[in-house]
Amino acid sequence: MKLSPADAKLFMSLMLLLQWYVNQQAQILPDIETFEEFCATEVEDKIQVRDHLFSHLGLIDQFSKDNPNDLDEESLSLIAGLEKFYQRRLFY
Repeated sequence: MKLSPADAKLFMSLMLLLQWYVNQQAQILPDIETFEEFCATEVEDKIQVRDHLFSHLGLIDQFSKDNPNDLDEESLSLIAGLEKFYQRRLFY
């Protein structure tokens, strides 16, 4: 699926917020103390966080329940869709 530039930007911003949350919960990159530092980290570091998320999909639901960034319902719905998407991919 190809996203429009606006949708791709929204996806990336939501994914960064989700991965930042995952990092805070799991302390994968414990020296990263702020969201800005997380955004500036190397891709390889973010991949560690992403891989942890893929192995612990329940964190997506927990993120939605905690809603640490006060996201609107549309954004939370998009994030919830990620869990379903990743679950399907695990079975193919």
